[in-house]
Amino acid sequence: MARTFFATIQNKLVYAVTGRTAAELIVERADAAEPNMGLTSWKGGQVRKADVTVSKNYLDSDEIGMLNMLTTQFLDFGELRARRRQQITMAEWVAATERFIDMNDMDVLAGRGGFPARTPPPSHTTGSPVSRPSAAPWRPPARTRRRKRNCGGCWPETMTTV
Repeated sequence: MARTFFATIQNKLVYAVTGRTAAELIVERADAAEPNMGLTSWKGGQVRKADVTVSKNYLDSDEIGMLNMLTTQFLDFGELRARRRQQITMAEWVAATERFIDMNDMDVLAGRGGFPARTPPPSHTTGSPVSRPSAAPWRPPARTRRRKRNCGGCWPETMTTV
C-alpha cells in the first residue's frame, strides 16, 4: 500500500514536470546507443543496472529544478499539517498533491500512472537499435505480487511490552 502511494505521488510529480509518467520517461529516454544509456545523473562514478530504472536519472537540469520545487512544496505541506497536528490519509495526500500541481498550472496525471495497457512504448513501434529475437507483438510485462513473510515474532500481535 505504501509502495503504491509513493509510486503514485512520484508519477504525478514527474508527469507534472515532463508530461510523462516515470515508466514512459524511462522508455522514451533510455537509449543503448547513447553514452551512459542517455542518463543525465547517477550514483557513484559508474552507471549501474539499477540507475537505468530510475526516472529521475533521465531529467535535465531544468526538470530536476522543477521537480525539486514541487517536492519541497509537497514536504512543506506535510510538515505544516504535522505541526498543526492534523492527520491526513494517503488518499487525501494524493488529492492535495493534485491540487498543488494544478495550482502551479501544470498538467495533472489522472490515476496512478504507468504505461497505457494497449499502447506499446515508442522504442518498440519505431524500431530499436537492439534487435529482438521474438516476433511476437510487444506487451507490457505482467505484474507480480510479493508475498508478505512472517518473520517469526516481529508482528505487533506477538510482541510483548515490559
